Amino acid sequence: MVYLITGPKNAGKTTKLLNLYKEKKGGGIASIKGNKDGYRYYNMVFLGSALSPLLLATEDPSAANEKGFFKFKRFYFNQSAFKNAYIYITQLIALRISPIFLDEVGELELNGKGFHKICLKLINLRTDVYITVRDRNVGGFLKMFKPKDFKVLKTKE
Repeated sequence: MVYLITGPKNAGKTTKLLNLYKEKKGGGIASIKGNKDGYRYYNMVFLGSALSPLLLATEDPSAANEKGFFKFKRFYFNQSAFKNAYIYITQLIALRISPIFLDEVGELELNGKGFHKICLKLINLRTDVYITVRDRNVGGFLKMFKPKDFKVLKTKE
């Protein structure tokens, strides 16, 4: 079953995902935001491990010059973080870890980038999968990935 954790921006989607992870165990990825020198960034946290690479940063000039980053809208994304996430999720699947968590699927994935390949892998697994999706992207997510069995879990606004 695919559980879509939805809500508007800053509504607690990641917090809900982390609470479910603490309750149910399993493995996966959370995107944890922070601020440094006036720039917002997100680290990709590999749940159940100490790994926490930089996932993205807002228009930080230092990120623009980093090798392996690509720009999408106002963010710079770390391509190697997505590659490592794919390897990690593939390992979780091979080890039959359940449930699997993925935070967050948005416009980037709806444009075939970021966690897109991971979503394709997760969408029809015979295990529980929890994915955060901003409420405005749920329709696009359902149209693109076509999960057979899914349930929407809304956060409190």
